[in-house]
Amino acid sequence: MRFGMELSSIQRIECIRIEDHEGWHGWQSIPGAVIGTWHGEQATRITGLLDGLSECGLTRCFLPGYGIRAYDAERLALEVAFCFRCDNLLVLGGGANDLRGFKTKNRKAQHLLRAFQAWG
Repeated sequence: MRFGMELSSIQRIECIRIEDHEGWHGWQSIPGAVIGTWHGEQATRITGLLDGLSECGLTRCFLPGYGIRAYDAERLALEVAFCFRCDNLLVLGGGANDLRGFKTKNRKAQHLLRAFQAWG
């Protein structure tokens, strides 16, 4: 899946637990508490999972439970909120601000969900 930027530049990724789904149409940043951080090789593994997500059509619910904030060496580069119930994700930054469908049954999507769940 394309995110409007080169994911190989990502050095740190924060895992966010999203509690408040209201107003996602107007989000400027993914809301929620940081529950964990991946650095170095761990961040590279997570970007590999992101890169391997398969796109699909949109559905209606969008109640994201997890999100990420991805940083390159200098700045926040990309934010993504994930709804594993309806197969949608919201991309903020990286040259793309849009809602997209992704296949949650895809092996890489399932690994990504387990990585989120490991943090809480």
